[in-house]
Amino acid sequence: IQIVKDHTAWVSEFSNELEDLSTNRSTTLEIIGQSGSERDWQDILAYFIDPNESHNIGTTVLEAFVDVVATHPDTNISGLTENLDTVTVETEVSTPPKGFADLLIWAQGEWFICIEMKVDASETDNQTERYAKTPRLGSLVKDCHETQGGESQYVYLAPDDASPPKQTDKFV
Repeated sequence: IQIVKDHTAWVSEFSNELEDLSTNRSTTLEIIGQSGSERDWQDILAYFIDPNESHNIGTTVLEAFVDVVATHPDTNISGLTENLDTVTVETEVSTPPKGFADLLIWAQGEWFICIEMKVDASETDNQTERYAKTPRLGSLVKDCHETQGGESQYVYLAPDDASPPKQTDKFV
């Protein structure tokens, strides 16, 4: 009978801990004290989105991410979940004549998603306008991409209370 009482107490304590987890959730970056680092958020997102990384989850996160982008009411892309294992994922993508976009996900000649992330800072130097107008995003030549009928989307990932992007025609 003593064992049952101990087991009951353990189950009760475990249940309380589970409730605490659901109300006091922390991200990995919060736990290690890096939640204000935009570059760390960018690197984690890129790692899990890239089906070629060693996480062994294939295209699962990329599919979910593309679906969320595609279902956003202000996007104009659809049907991008085919051949996801061939996409290229790049961080700190050169945007001539100056600057670097945080993340670029693309399938040659089919589609691309350019992502600008904000954690604590707001947009500087009209970043989103420059990224929308640049002829090249890293090794992706936008004119060639558009000529081949490729789709494109620009995403601004930021907290709900952040300032909106300067380039509101393209960035959602």
